[in-house]
Amino acid sequence: FVVSLINQEETYPRYNILMSTGRSSCTGSKNSINIQQTPRPGEDINLRSMFKASSEKTFVITDLSQAELVCISQVMTDIGFGSRMGELINKNEDIHLATAKAINPKADPKSIRTLSKAASFGFLGGMGVASFKTYAESYGLSLSEEEVKSVKNRWLRAYPEFIQFFTLHSEALSKILIVKDDIPDSVPLKYALTTFFRICEGHQKSKNG
Repeated sequence: FVVSLINQEETYPRYNILMSTGRSSCTGSKNSINIQQTPRPGEDINLRSMFKASSEKTFVITDLSQAELVCISQVMTDIGFGSRMGELINKNEDIHLATAKAINPKADPKSIRTLSKAASFGFLGGMGVASFKTYAESYGLSLSEEEVKSVKNRWLRAYPEFIQFFTLHSEALSKILIVKDDIPDSVPLKYALTTFFRICEGHQKSKNG
């Protein structure tokens, strides 16, 4: 990270505002870095303090607390499933600590808060065991498949509204794939929809969805 900054006075990050995971990403190029992944401040150095606004410019730093979870909880309520997650948020509870307690009631919630964040953001996107195992590594977590299964089951028990939500979308996806199978190969529409079907069927990190 530091090497890429040598001899650079200015950096121009590029942002992808919506990824397949539902989150944003930042990429570096010849004159930029992935500033979204700036290392956390340590005891000896704080790399984030190196960045200053240009002359006559100001950094505006905002963070909407639990924004994604608030939004999806409202959606669950609006479509009639109710939301256990929403109830906790309305009580002004730290949803990540509440999730940590649900994942492992015996552990110190603060010690597994990172795991609870990964669970909420990952499982909300419909991740399965293999994809979540890889996703968790970006949080510095190393989990076995059995551990992921346990975490996912406890997360779903804590927020049962998402069982209904995923079931609803699974049924809808099944109908879409049945339609695909009914389209003759000779019909150009089938080829036009190829990428769409790959997105429906594919892995979140694959090139076509």
